[in-house]
Amino acid sequence: MDVIVSWSKKFNICVSCGSTNYQHKAKGLCTFCYNKIHEYPKCKCSICGNIARVHSRDKGNAICKKCYKEPSHICSICNKNTSAALKLSAEEYVCDNCYTRHYRKKHLCTICGKEEILAVNSKNKHICINCYKYENQLCTACGRSVPSPYLINNAHVCIRCYENRKKNSNNVLIEIASNEYSCSICGINNVVQRVYNDGSSICPICFKNMAKACSSCQNAFKKTHSHIEGLPYCRSCYYHTLFQRIFSQMKESWDETFSEIVLVYFESKAAVTSYETVYTCFKQKLELFDLLHASFIKKHFTFESNEIYQILIERSCYHPFLNDFVAFLTTKKLISGYDSAFNLLNNLEHNIEFIIPAFKKVLLAYKDYLTNLVYKYREKGWVGEYAKFNYYTSYLYMLTAVRFFSHIQSELGSNQVSEIDNNTVDSYLKQKPYENGNLRHLIKYLNSTKLIFARLSLPRINCSINFPMGLNEDSQIIIFNRCASDITMSLRDRTLILIMLLFGLTPQDVRLLRKNNIIKYKQGQKNMLLLSYSKVEYQIPNPLLTMIDTYYDSLCINNDYIFPGRLYNTPLSLSSIWSITKKYGITPMDLYYTAVNNAIINGLNQPALLMKSFNICSNTATKYYKFIDGCYKA
Repeated sequence: MDVIVSWSKKFNICVSCGSTNYQHKAKGLCTFCYNKIHEYPKCKCSICGNIARVHSRDKGNAICKKCYKEPSHICSICNKNTSAALKLSAEEYVCDNCYTRHYRKKHLCTICGKEEILAVNSKNKHICINCYKYENQLCTACGRSVPSPYLINNAHVCIRCYENRKKNSNNVLIEIASNEYSCSICGINNVVQRVYNDGSSICPICFKNMAKACSSCQNAFKKTHSHIEGLPYCRSCYYHTLFQRIFSQMKESWDETFSEIVLVYFESKAAVTSYETVYTCFKQKLELFDLLHASFIKKHFTFESNEIYQILIERSCYHPFLNDFVAFLTTKKLISGYDSAFNLLNNLEHNIEFIIPAFKKVLLAYKDYLTNLVYKYREKGWVGEYAKFNYYTSYLYMLTAVRFFSHIQSELGSNQVSEIDNNTVDSYLKQKPYENGNLRHLIKYLNSTKLIFARLSLPRINCSINFPMGLNEDSQIIIFNRCASDITMSLRDRTLILIMLLFGLTPQDVRLLRKNNIIKYKQGQKNMLLLSYSKVEYQIPNPLLTMIDTYYDSLCINNDYIFPGRLYNTPLSLSSIWSITKKYGITPMDLYYTAVNNAIINGLNQPALLMKSFNICSNTATKYYKFIDGCYKA
């Protein structure tokens, strides 16, 4: 016998609308009817006086969403309390309507000849709001808004309906609109065979003789996505051409150096994503790049962090993109002293105020986990251009987590973390399939903390992790000879570089080395040195024995650390270690990879020894061995 599950304990359906879609169940009402009857959580706004949903509260006073996002001011012209479009002084504002009426510049319309506010203002067209109309006509057959110069019985139709009607009916009057159209390829006024989305047209002769391959890459196997000036383009080449055209237009008003920087940035993005994404992004961010260009010129052709911060304050909607662009500038060493990713990560806490406490607790713990992970990577030397996991990466992972929990709360109606399963993950990825990679890290965290009953499957992503080979043999010899003989560098710096190069210690390991980690003993009549760290003993080689022994003897007796800092009995800072390696044109990660690779090549054949010596997990050790084996297999 089947068990009938009721909608609630007392009612099978909503007593008001008869629906079971909205899961409120209070007093026999669904969520929609409950809010409608009780007007919950509506209240009188303390600013505008309208009854609306409470978005925020200031000292107990309710504020609606509109007043919270668009603060209202009293207009100095019409005395209305509304949002301001212009600020005249500290206490004088002008509302949107008065700004349009009194302050917005007027021009002569080329159609009616009156001096009005323009809707279209270009080099060739000056059309006022009254004379403005859309160039595209709605198709009277299917209703699509597309360029349609075709007429059937004096009614506009699109190209698709035109072709279908032309094939199926011989008695219907089919003609081209009265405007003259010239072929975009041959330039002759002729009968139009087809009009494309960009407004270009093609005559029957050129259409018949035109090759079907992409006009840019000439690949006949790629499907034609769209046309530009009558010529076919595949999807990639189509958006690449559109990007080049819009960038060429903007380049005319920009400085040459600034244009080159922006072009290199978007070319690097296109190599990872696609020109379709690049074109859409660039088209939406034209205003932002105009502001950046003005700041670039103002600061004597350089980028400054203060100006970037100001733009961030004025254009908060551009936070993720602007941080990514600044990260590119930092990598290219075009800007310094800028790191707002940590603040960006902290600001996400405002977005989880409306999430239920059970999910909010997990999100805050996940954020602490990501922050600690960033610090651990920094201890290992992942800084600068090698910082593959930084605060901005944590921000992207955290943003995905907030979206995921918001989805299962609002769309699926779940209120417990233990209810999350593989079906929940699949339903989210169907809506946002591009977040597979970021969601993997959240799922790994949920599996490791055992907050759910079943182990979740990781989403599949197509990526390969390539380990850098480190420094080649010639570079190692140059560094070794320089550290052994260059007296212009301090003995401390040379010793630190050689220890990291030979034994693969991370910056955090080096700074915590103490005097008891160096063991002196005699072998015959010769003094020998051992470096003991993390239950592993390393023999100091003979060429460096004298130099390291001299440095060890030069240390102050009261200092406990081998590489002391400025303050008494404190270790050297991480930033100081990074600056020391930077003097030699290398990074801590270069030295680390070099030491690991040399250890494998020189006979460290057991993954267990590699794990113990370099403090890495079994999966990482296996990947190192496979990588080295593939590179040196002859």
